[in-house]
Amino acid sequence: MRRINILPLIHSLRIGKECIIAIYHRHECAQLMKIFYINVIEQNDGWGSEVFVNRGFQALGHETFTLDYRQHRERLASKFLEVPDFDALFLQRGDYFPLELLQCCSRPCLFWASELVSRRRDQDRLFQCGLFDHIFVRTPQCKKAVVQKRWADPEKISILLSGFDERTHRKLDGVTKEIDVLFVGSMTPRRRMILDRLKQKFNVEIMQVFGEEMARAFNRAKIVLNLHAEAHLDTETRVFEALGAGTFLVSETLSEENPLQSGIHFLEASTLAEMEQIIERYLGNETERERIAHAGHQEAITHHSYTARAAYIASVIQDLLPETKPTVPAIDRNRLQELEKLEQANPHQNQTAQSALRIEMRPVKLRVGIVTTWFERGAAYVSRQYKQALETECDVFVFARGGETYAAGDPVWDDEKVTWAKKPQSAISTAFDLKEFRDWIQRNQINVILFNEQHWWPPVLACAQSGIKIGSYVDYYTEQTIPLFQCYDFLLCNTYRHYSAFDWHPQAVHIPWGTALDLFQPVSFSPVEPGIVTFFHSAGLNPSRKGTDQLLQAFSGLDGPARLVIHSQVSLASYFPHLSGLIKNLEKENRLIRHEKTVTAPGLYHLGDVYVYPSRLEGLGLTVAEALACGLPVITCDNAPMNEFIDESSGVTVPITRLFARHDGYYWPQCLVDIEALRSAMRKYIDEFDALEMKKRAARQHAEKHLDWWKNTENLPRLLNEFKIIPPHEKEVAFRQAQLFEQRRHR
Repeated sequence: MRRINILPLIHSLRIGKECIIAIYHRHECAQLMKIFYINVIEQNDGWGSEVFVNRGFQALGHETFTLDYRQHRERLASKFLEVPDFDALFLQRGDYFPLELLQCCSRPCLFWASELVSRRRDQDRLFQCGLFDHIFVRTPQCKKAVVQKRWADPEKISILLSGFDERTHRKLDGVTKEIDVLFVGSMTPRRRMILDRLKQKFNVEIMQVFGEEMARAFNRAKIVLNLHAEAHLDTETRVFEALGAGTFLVSETLSEENPLQSGIHFLEASTLAEMEQIIERYLGNETERERIAHAGHQEAITHHSYTARAAYIASVIQDLLPETKPTVPAIDRNRLQELEKLEQANPHQNQTAQSALRIEMRPVKLRVGIVTTWFERGAAYVSRQYKQALETECDVFVFARGGETYAAGDPVWDDEKVTWAKKPQSAISTAFDLKEFRDWIQRNQINVILFNEQHWWPPVLACAQSGIKIGSYVDYYTEQTIPLFQCYDFLLCNTYRHYSAFDWHPQAVHIPWGTALDLFQPVSFSPVEPGIVTFFHSAGLNPSRKGTDQLLQAFSGLDGPARLVIHSQVSLASYFPHLSGLIKNLEKENRLIRHEKTVTAPGLYHLGDVYVYPSRLEGLGLTVAEALACGLPVITCDNAPMNEFIDESSGVTVPITRLFARHDGYYWPQCLVDIEALRSAMRKYIDEFDALEMKKRAARQHAEKHLDWWKNTENLPRLLNEFKIIPPHEKEVAFRQAQLFEQRRHR
């Protein structure tokens, strides 16, 4: 029997679920199959895509055998042996799924990588294994990444969009639309920033509901919003669920695989200002809202239900089936029985008696502990980025030092993997209770510890002498403490300047700094105010170190249409009493705007066009990377590490006039910027105002090319695994020096 792909036929007609099923029953091409569907259907019962796709397979007449590999990870071989003969194996998600089980299958194998390729690195091994006859990915970018890495041929990869469940996300009769604007979803810093702004103009309700509750909420709303959790473009499942419920949808710009037409099926806004205009216009125009909502609903039920997705998957499977029924069994039972014995073996037996499969079937994640300050400040943002980078493949726990302040109870910083240390009795800010620290290590079974700016050495010595692998993110050090870093097994250096001070260490590595491009992103490339250049500066908790006073002096002598916005976590007038008159005058002239409060990421970069940062001293200068990611060209000192982030396309570096030591003996000197050169650099942006939008775009492009934290740290979990524990006898000199350092400090 000749099989053909029925998807073009389905998509050429304006049909719903019943018609899709009818086509299957009327055409010989729709061979009914037995599909072994491996997923997390038990874990996601009631709401997961696997539940809905499986329901779609069955509605089309196919027989499915499902296996939740996470729920039964300890006995997967046994579960395989229970499955009757089947035509094809279909694996969805697949984190840490044993490859040897796939090798036991003699039928076509298909893989659905339903997570982004760039984010779920545990999928890499499945892409590379060569065991799949076809792979489904979320986006064209995902397909491009897989092909570029030569993991699979392009003809074996296709795009599989999300969808909606017709039984759950549907139009409801008799529901009054009493909600003006609704957002349904989890809260992220980016979404919070957008919603806070929209709340200033509109009645916005925010909910986190699922299933039937979500459908009812959609039906109650005049306008439903789709906002990206992070800066990268996406076509979220919410889009199809909202249209399936017959609602009027307003979305940020969707990714290129989006099959819907803006203006016909929904409304798309490229900027926050445009979204405000759309909401304002359509809140008062019920007729137009209903017309577009109806068109979107018809498009959704015709093409984007999970039954339609199941039909597409089935058509791909059918193309892979042989013309005649295979005579060999679907699975190699003898090999599976061998693997089953491994499952039943005592897990505490000698590891040499275990096969490589044993490791895959019982994945042991590296358990990493990060010792750090943990609240709204730069050092904690560094630690959080490391935490996020490692969480792709490791279990990560935070020991939050209590020497500065706490963020306990703050949902941005607090969760079940954060332990809040008691406040230290010592005057040393990074000191803490060692017994509490040891209990934390034991309780969480931590085997690698990463210290962030640990100035107090007893916990480092205790870990090193106990055989735990320890490392440090390098930031603060003096001439005296540099040799003490030999106590660590590995060092992570995020700038060339740091690496130059520690390249003598056998396991020091340079990992270029980057930022979360999906969190820090442009709101618009247009000038904040027409005809005016808005310079932005972040003074943080230490305006003196950030060079805020130098910036105020430079800006006060600047002519032309310009405004300065400063975000500080402390009072500038109190910090610089000698500049209080200048600050008042600039504010009276409406040339200076101050925001003196703590603001969570992504901060206030959207208030500026150009970032000015004449910092006296930086260990890293992470706001420079954040500003570039937000599309702000940067003016900063021609001094490391700031100048490591800048080239001629992304900003200007200003000459410095003097270098001098800091009072605490920090290894690198402070610098003073040339005030007149700083003023000239700012004036150039005013004079070249017509090129401002182009320069803002270039800043973002520079960040995308060089400052993608996920890309720069993609090998970090592997590195932590590969770093060796340096034997204690090789650290003896450093141990003695650290002990002597602490003794002298307490005299």
